[in-house]
Amino acid sequence: MTKIETNNAVNTLSIPVVAALLSVYFFWGTTYLAMKFAIETFPPYIMLAIRFGAAGSIMYFILRLFKVEAPTKNQWKSAAIVGGVLLFLSTGSINFAQSTVPSNISATVTAAVPLWIALFQWTIFKRGYPGIWTSAGLILGFIGVVLLVSSSGSKESGGALWGYILLIFASSMWAMGSLLSSILDIPKSPLMAISAQMIFGAIFCFIAGALRGEISNINVANLSARSIIALLYLIVFGSFVGYTAYIWLIRNTSPTLASTYAYVNPVVAIILGWVLAGETLTAQEIVAVFIILVAVIAIIKENSRVKK
Repeated sequence: MTKIETNNAVNTLSIPVVAALLSVYFFWGTTYLAMKFAIETFPPYIMLAIRFGAAGSIMYFILRLFKVEAPTKNQWKSAAIVGGVLLFLSTGSINFAQSTVPSNISATVTAAVPLWIALFQWTIFKRGYPGIWTSAGLILGFIGVVLLVSSSGSKESGGALWGYILLIFASSMWAMGSLLSSILDIPKSPLMAISAQMIFGAIFCFIAGALRGEISNINVANLSARSIIALLYLIVFGSFVGYTAYIWLIRNTSPTLASTYAYVNPVVAIILGWVLAGETLTAQEIVAVFIILVAVIAIIKENSRVKK
């Protein structure tokens, strides 16, 4: 049986691991387009506050109903840190950047997460250098991302420079939050940890939205059906399914393996644009998709080796 070596344990590359990876690969690949639709009539930070607030509160209520232990005071503090970094600084920045940057480009730029994770593990967390296969995968992944960005930008407006800077910041914060979530004191129940993080993410996003004057800009009569459906999709599949699967992966596999979603999500985003929006795949995009998939295989190869 193939095994994944992590910093804390060795876990089999089992059906739950594969299912969680596929959930993150697909559902998070669709959330970029869903966020784009949602902020057509919802203010960006208030939309996220509703998304995370609804998902986190409902999950917390259900868990307490089933007598799952509530977080301790210290665990609430950890949830505030992780939720603030992952959901406010990272997802909030991506969501805000999409007011100027196309969703498929957002997906490709944020694919730099594995690069940031490798850098932070080496420089801040002192976990050593990435191996040969991981290094090769990161380099290939970066090349594939560059090809996708340049190809997408040739077909539609690439957005303002501040949008790209915000996306780069968002990818670095997602990497930091992912690593922090694997070392901070959080509830033993992954679902309880997730619900607490989403509650704080909602609070931070609401504060940001209020400071930006977004509350006064909400006009219920102007909310489109597409935006409402997109928001509901984000709550169920982006938060309940996708975020739960990702946090579970971070806790049970290596951060590098969990972060391979960042290379697959752009592929999903490109295909969605082709199927739903009538966009065509250029030869350059096809090459980029192939390179990205090879990069994922290289990273998984090193993080899924047999322990003798």
